[in-house]
Amino acid sequence: MKKKNWVSIHLIRVIASISIVLMHVIGNLSHKYVDAPEWLTRLSGTILPRTDMFFILSGIALIISTPQQRLTFKEGWKFLTKRLIKIVPLYWLALIVYVSLKIT
Repeated sequence: MKKKNWVSIHLIRVIASISIVLMHVIGNLSHKYVDAPEWLTRLSGTILPRTDMFFILSGIALIISTPQQRLTFKEGWKFLTKRLIKIVPLYWLALIVYVSLKIT
């Protein structure tokens, strides 16, 4: 299938991931500093998509982006390496930001 047909899935993944981040930010801010407006707390806690939707759609996106034919070891290693290059820097960035916010 062509990638352009799956734009809506990626858009929903983006919305789900942003809502997860908002839920955590609002939760942390309201416990530590100031109370978030009630409508925002309610929106982040009930209406916006949750992690299960994000993981399901990410699995679908991974299946779509994976070649349908069997991969050789070399091709599989190349695919895994490309995935790690995309994921690992964001992981470290998020970890550094989290730790720096916890320290201050």
